[in-house]
This record gives sequence, structure tokens and C-alpha cells, in this order.
Amino acid sequence: MNTRAQIDTLLRALLLLLAGPSAAADFADIKGISSLDFGVWQSGGSLSATLSTCVASADTASPNPRGGANNYPYAIKVESLAGPGFTLYRDGNAGNTGDQAVAIGLEHRDVLAQTGYEILQPGVYDQHLHDGLFKNCTGSGANSEFRITISQAELAAKDDGVYEGQFRASVLGGESGLATDFEDFVIGLTISGNTSSNSVRISRLNNAALSPFAGSGDRVWNEHFCVYSGAASGAYRLTVSSLNQDSNGAFRLRNESLMEYLAFSVAFDDSGAGVATTPVGANPVSGLGDPVAENCGGTDNATLTFTVAEQNLSQASSGLYSDTLVLVVEPE
Repeated sequence: MNTRAQIDTLLRALLLLLAGPSAAADFADIKGISSLDFGVWQSGGSLSATLSTCVASADTASPNPRGGANNYPYAIKVESLAGPGFTLYRDGNAGNTGDQAVAIGLEHRDVLAQTGYEILQPGVYDQHLHDGLFKNCTGSGANSEFRITISQAELAAKDDGVYEGQFRASVLGGESGLATDFEDFVIGLTISGNTSSNSVRISRLNNAALSPFAGSGDRVWNEHFCVYSGAASGAYRLTVSSLNQDSNGAFRLRNESLMEYLAFSVAFDDSGAGVATTPVGANPVSGLGDPVAENCGGTDNATLTFTVAEQNLSQASSGLYSDTLVLVVEPE
């Protein structure tokens, strides 16, 4: 055999080798889980919904293997990315607990095997193995399904608001039974109609630090904050008081060292910007707050303006003056 024939024979052997069966791959894959929004719940019974997904478990990553490829069983688990258990948190904040955290139930079933739903425990692979498919579940559709349930008793016991939980579904499969993959998804819910008309809340108040008096000009501080009221249209009345008020309800700062007082005025507006103009004294003032969100949707809707007049400042002794105000809000 001449050299050319030897090269041709070697090339043919190489091509035959390359055209042979591809090497097996240990493959697991989960995809296609949509996020779920239950919408608004208003004392309307329990909630239930399903989410479908495709789970592949095989010895090849090909969605359309030619032959000799095999499917393998898989196990599945779901865990919360925010906190323990299967929980939806008010405003998506995992720091919220009690009346601001909704416990949900999560179950899983094998669509191909037509098994019943199995209750899932947070972060634990289920005990029953399921039928895996090839990548993308080509020609078969979704082979895995979750059912999410929330009882009426659980929903009725929670504060109004928007709730959200972030979760991760993981699969364990492939030829070795050790190949893994995961998919993240979100479950959301809005609760409305639970909050009592007697519920009120003030938030986002800060200390007021007036600048030093240098001989001229009033000293003014505008404090913007949030008022929530469960009453109709968010109506409320606000009372401002202090131990340093005089018998007529006038507000005063106190110099503890000199035992002297410095008069100041307080004004109110149910607006979260600008300067307040409604005088505040011994009697309550009325306003309209947020009737839906306890955090006012992240914006302010009320203002108190504190003013120390130049005339009073110019007559006061030098030193530090302070006062502590007590704000009481009631539904109206």
C-alpha cells in the first residue's frame, strides 16, 4: 500500500470514529415555571392554583436524541429564597412576621405517571421518584406540576397589603442521579378588606434639629411623614401635645439648665410636601391619610411645620432648648 492509500485509510477510520455514537452526558434540567399572582383576595374563601414545568432527566443534553439515549427518574424540592417555610411576606419583606406573613401549601405531582399530589416540605427532596424526559420535553409537554394553596382562615387573619414570596425549585436526576438544576419563581397576592376601620398608623417621623440662631431670622423645620387610616377615605384626626405646653396649649421649648422656656408654633397640613399652614394647639386637627397602604406606598402625605420666631429668639438666653412632642392619630 502506498503512502497515499495509507493516508486515505486513516482518514476513513477517523471519520467513522467521529460519526459514531456521541458520549453520554449526565443531564438534569427544569424550566418553564411562570410566576404566579393570585390577584386581590377580599374575604372570598381559600385560594388554589397550579404551575406546570418541564423536567428533563437523561444521559444526553440533546432535545432530540437519535438512539441509544435513555430517560431517568428525578426527585424535586422547593425552598424559599427569603426565609423559612413556604411564606409570602407583606411588601416582600422577609422581616415581616405574624399578621404580615402568609403561610402557603405546596404540593407536586408527576403528570406522566398521573400520580396524586404529594405534600412538599421546604428544602427537602420528595421521597417519590418521577419520570424524566429529554431536554425541553419535546413532543410531550410539561411533565411536572405544582399546586399552591392558601386557606381562608390564613388569609382572613392577615393585614391588608401586597404579599410576595420568592422560591426555587430544584431537581436531582440524570444517569447518575446526581445531576442538578433549578428554576426560580415568584408567588404574589394582594389582601384587601381585612383591616379594621379602627386601624391607624403614623410612620417616618424624624427628630427636628433647628439651626443655631445667629441674630436674625425665624428658625423653621418641616417634618414630612406618613399617616394611614382604615376609616372611610382615610379620614383621621391628629392631636399634638407636650409636657412643656402652657395652660392655653401653646408650645414651648425648655432650657433644662436655666429652667427657661422659648415659645414656638406648630402647623399642620395633610400634604407630604411644602410648609404646613393650619395652626395646631390644644384641639385636634383633621386630615385625610392613605386608606390602603400602611406605609403610604413609600411616599409622605402629612406635614408638621415648627417655627421659632426671630422676636422670641432674640429675647432668649443662650443655650440649648428642646421639647418632646406626642402625636396621637385616631380614625375619623
